[in-house]
Amino acid sequence: MNNLRQKLILALVIFIFAITSFHTHVYSDSINAADLTGAKEEVWELQLKGEWKAKFKVVFKKASPEKDVFILSGKFAGKIDDSQWGNLDTRLKLEGKSENNSFVAVLSGHVAGTESTAASYSGLVKGKFKGTLSNSQGSGTYEIIHNWGAPGGEWTLKKI
Repeated sequence: MNNLRQKLILALVIFIFAITSFHTHVYSDSINAADLTGAKEEVWELQLKGEWKAKFKVVFKKASPEKDVFILSGKFAGKIDDSQWGNLDTRLKLEGKSENNSFVAVLSGHVAGTESTAASYSGLVKGKFKGTLSNSQGSGTYEIIHNWGAPGGEWTLKKI
C-alpha cells in the first residue's frame, strides 16, 4: 500500500511539472537585453477592452534592429476592471516584436484583488497579445492565462 501511494504521488508530481513546463514554454518568447541595445524610450497609451478593461500609460523601450522590425519592452502598473473579479491592482510587463506591422507580444506580471469580491484573487499572470502595430498605433486581441480563468478581449496602443 505504501509503495502504491509513493507511485501515485510521484506520478502526480510529474504531471504537475509537465503541465507547468508546457504553460511556461507556450509563453516564453522573452526579449533578451541585447535585443534592446540602443533602445529609445517612448510613451504609449495601452487600452484593454473585453473581460479586462483598463487604460495605462506605458514607457516602452523601443529598438529597431532592421527595417520594418521593432522591439518593445515596458513595465506598468495600475487598476484593471475584471469582468469576473472586479477591480484588480496590477504590476505587468509587455514585451513584443513587430515585423512588417505584424505584432506578437507576451504579457507577464502579478494581479491582486482590491475589493471584497476579489480579495481571494491574487497571483501571477501570463498572456499573449496579437495584432498589428506601426510606429505610432496598433490594435489586436489578447488572451490572459492564470489559475482562475482565461480572460480575453481587444487591445489598442497609441503613441503619445
